[in-house]
Amino acid sequence: MSERPVGFLVAVLAGVPVCGVCILGPAAVGGFLAGWFGWLADLDIALVTVLGGVAAIAVLGYVKYRRDPRPE
Repeated sequence: MSERPVGFLVAVLAGVPVCGVCILGPAAVGGFLAGWFGWLADLDIALVTVLGGVAAIAVLGYVKYRRDPRPE
């Protein structure tokens, strides 16, 4: 058996968990937040949309404008 197919298989097996975490991590967090906002708003779609948008803007603003805690 040639080493190339085995090397490719090992590389794929090493990369699949990394891709799974990258793809499923945000989906799990988003599902949790969607469920929480749905419970909070008692299934009122307008309020859920507004709260979700505000939360998304807050998270994106924090990530973009956070200060570096290390002194220069």
